[in-house]
Amino acid sequence: LAPMLCEPKGSKSVEHLETLRQSNPCFGTLAPKTDRPGPQEITFDSMARWAALAPMLREPKGTKSVEHLEALRQSNPCFGTLAPMADRPGPQEITYEPMARWAVLAPMLREPKGTQSVEHLETLRKSNPCFGTLAPKTDRPGPQEITYEPMARWAALAPMLREPKGIKSVEHLEMLRQSNPCFGTLAPKADRPGQQEITFDPIARWAALAPMLCE
Repeated sequence: LAPMLCEPKGSKSVEHLETLRQSNPCFGTLAPKTDRPGPQEITFDSMARWAALAPMLREPKGTKSVEHLEALRQSNPCFGTLAPMADRPGPQEITYEPMARWAVLAPMLREPKGTQSVEHLETLRKSNPCFGTLAPKTDRPGPQEITYEPMARWAALAPMLREPKGIKSVEHLEMLRQSNPCFGTLAPKADRPGQQEITFDPIARWAALAPMLCE
C-alpha cells in the first residue's frame, strides 16, 4: 500500500494550506481573490492587473518617450535624427542637404577599383612609354605581321620559341659525345654487332645478358 499512500513532492496538508491562505495573501498564493472580475474585465489587484496588461503595454526595443523625441529634434538636428527637413524635394529631385545628397548620389558617383583620372592617364602616356602602358605604338603591323617592338615581339613569339624541358644545344650534345662516352650517352658504339650477336662493350653486354643469367 505504500506506493498508493505516497503523496507527490511538495504536497501540503489541509491545515498548512489554510495557514498559507490567512498569513500570506500575496499574489500567487492560495488566498481568495478580493474581487470577482467578469470574463471581459481585468482585476484591480495590482500584480494580477500588471501580469494581464504587460503584453499589451510592451514597447518595441529602442522606443523613446515623447519628451525624449522632442529633445532630440531640438538639440541634435543633424542627418538621421527626427528634425524636420529644411527643404521639401519632389520625387524627381534630390535634396541640397549635404549628407542626404551625398547618401543618394554616392552609388552613382562611385568609380570602379583602379580608375585613374584623365591627368594621371596623360602622365602615364608621356612619362612611361614602356610595354603595357597607354603609349601609342611606333609601328602598325598588319594582322599577319609581328611588330618589331622588342617586348611585344618577344611576347608574341615566346610560345613558338619555347623548347621542351631538358633539351640541350648542339654544342652541348657534341661535348657529351666526346667527353663522356659511357653507357647511355650519345657516343657512337666502338663495335657494330649484328642482330644475332652481343656487343663486347662491358656495360652493354652485362645489360643484355643479365636477364638470362638471373636465377
